[in-house]
Amino acid sequence: FISTEQRPFELIHRMVSSKLSIPIDHLSPPDREVEMINGYPVAVWAQHGERIEQFQNSIYPHLQMVNWGTGKKNVIDDIEVLFKIINRQRFKPDLLIFDWLGGGLKESANTDRRIQLEDSANHLSRVCKGLDVAVMCLAQLNDKQSNGCKYPTNAMLHECKTTPHRMTNAIYISSLRASEEEDTLSYLNEQYVNIDKTRKGTTGRFSILRDFRYQRFLTPMMQTRQPNGGSLVSA
Repeated sequence: FISTEQRPFELIHRMVSSKLSIPIDHLSPPDREVEMINGYPVAVWAQHGERIEQFQNSIYPHLQMVNWGTGKKNVIDDIEVLFKIINRQRFKPDLLIFDWLGGGLKESANTDRRIQLEDSANHLSRVCKGLDVAVMCLAQLNDKQSNGCKYPTNAMLHECKTTPHRMTNAIYISSLRASEEEDTLSYLNEQYVNIDKTRKGTTGRFSILRDFRYQRFLTPMMQTRQPNGGSLVSA
């Protein structure tokens, strides 16, 4: 997992919240003065520590977190070097999640950002295909173009519409809001997924539910099967 935004411990908190149905604001409180143990607030660890430890021990042998949030790394120059380092550690990844592509560009005063995005996406695709590693690459939609749209497409991608050109699949998620104010609680519970491109399968559209108190999306059927009563965020 390469992240150009959140630090590894923040991503682990999100995984713990999703898997164990612990509210994310309990794991990462805004108050910096909260007493912590093993990376979690003392009260949370006292209640959930054993479950958290079991979950983390189950994923750590299969997961490597790479922090590219410093802005010093980029896809063009550094992705192959990273794979060589990982291979020397005898870790063979099956999947690379890259979040987010725009944070891993090779900056150049003479190159348009749109071209940088396309070149980086194409390079990432070529490298991962050559290593037999699946890659999930996250990008951003243009807020103005996608605002109010149930089924976004590549035409609404921010800065570069051809980013998914070499990708096997392209999946877009709506961000419908109850109001125009950019506030988490203004997002509608029901959102939509558009599988707009798939070379080896079937395209399609379906609805999902935001359950961001627990850092996840649900299908309507999954909503009734969540442990510990995972409730939906009210719009």
